[in-house]
Amino acid sequence: MSTSGQINGQYRGTRGELFPLAISVALLTFVTLGIYRFWGKTRIRKYIWSSTVGDGDAFEYTGTGLEKFLGFLVAIVALAIYLGVVQMLLFFRSELLCRSGDAARNTCAECPDLHQPLCLAAADILRNVSRPPL
Repeated sequence: MSTSGQINGQYRGTRGELFPLAISVALLTFVTLGIYRFWGKTRIRKYIWSSTVGDGDAFEYTGTGLEKFLGFLVAIVALAIYLGVVQMLLFFRSELLCRSGDAARNTCAECPDLHQPLCLAAADILRNVSRPPL
């Protein structure tokens, strides 16, 4: 480390090494319909990090493609659960509005369409949105 407290960094990689790696990752990602993407990003990150030197010591990327893939799956599951809960809440809210006979939003006493209150509310919102002049 230098006396000023800063790290002297240097990148020692070359395009000649990185380009074939990027091409192989792109082809494998295409062939596997995107599944290889996580392992490919890991290979490229490992190359770039190991080619970067700070005060004579090369950096090391210790992540794995499997960790990235599992993180992606967890995010997809969390998003699916969230969206499912939101859709259920919207459905039951519209059903409650329909059953309560809210005259401002419900024109049909029988309410054959459970989503009618939400559709009418959305139409009210769209009517009130200011439109830019032509």
